[in-house]
Amino acid sequence: MFKQYLLYSRPPFQLLVFSALFFMGLLLGTYLTEWLNQQVIGLSSSEMAEFKSIPEQYIGAVKWVNAIALVVVILLPAALYAYLSHPQPLQYLKLHRLPGTLFILIGVLLFLVSMPAVGWMEAWGARLPMGDEIKKMDEHYSMVSRSILSTKLWSQFWISTMTICLLPAIVEEIFFRACVQTTLLRMMKSSPVMAIVITAVVFSALHGQLSGLVPRVYLGLILGLVFYFSGSLWLSILLHFINNFLSVLLMFMYHRGVISWDVSSIGNIPLWMALLSFGLTAGGLYFLYTRRQTFEVEDWSEISSKPQ
Repeated sequence: MFKQYLLYSRPPFQLLVFSALFFMGLLLGTYLTEWLNQQVIGLSSSEMAEFKSIPEQYIGAVKWVNAIALVVVILLPAALYAYLSHPQPLQYLKLHRLPGTLFILIGVLLFLVSMPAVGWMEAWGARLPMGDEIKKMDEHYSMVSRSILSTKLWSQFWISTMTICLLPAIVEEIFFRACVQTTLLRMMKSSPVMAIVITAVVFSALHGQLSGLVPRVYLGLILGLVFYFSGSLWLSILLHFINNFLSVLLMFMYHRGVISWDVSSIGNIPLWMALLSFGLTAGGLYFLYTRRQTFEVEDWSEISSKPQ
């Protein structure tokens, strides 16, 4: 074990270390993704970017390559940061305890009722004016999303559940909520809401799709507040998984002919439904706020005597 952990340093230094670890992971992940694309798929990243849709024979490999890249770029820096920060990394990440049953039930319900508002914001975002390059990036992002979900094979459904639903839910919540948000909370002790908002914006921006920026910020706010009120990362992981799984499940059912609604096509959500969704979500968050657990933000930077 270390003689001195990052929690003994000032929060800005902690954020600097975390940023350095992330950029190292990003650099390593970029080279690894390019190598895997060529070795596993047989195409370079630039060649794959030219596809109007990903051919079916490549979809499974693309899912696994993206999953490996996510682990290297996101999970590896976060795990190293937790290990360098605290003698008990799971406690640091708030993975050492489960949320209460009431928190789970209300959290799941409020997340489900937030979906109409998210859909309304997605439709609004799709109408935003964009430059040609940004529009091209957005269209490519949408194409990849639709392609990897366009399957009626059970084998691909279970691969999607692992690589698109479960893994990102765990990895992204560890990175954004447990590491970024908690570090910002140390820096903004008097304004925790601002730390949660900034984390939600960073969470959305790093997904790289302008039309989905606002709805992802909204979802990030819900996840951040639920984490802060419950004190357990497992609840935000569960809600993140549900969000991803619903998209995968509905697309799978659509391609198997079970339902006629294509979830990848943004429909027109009535304004009244969106407003009702906003209200119910706010009510659920307020309910959790009134029953919130004390969120312990450990900060040892003021301790003069450090254990040897």
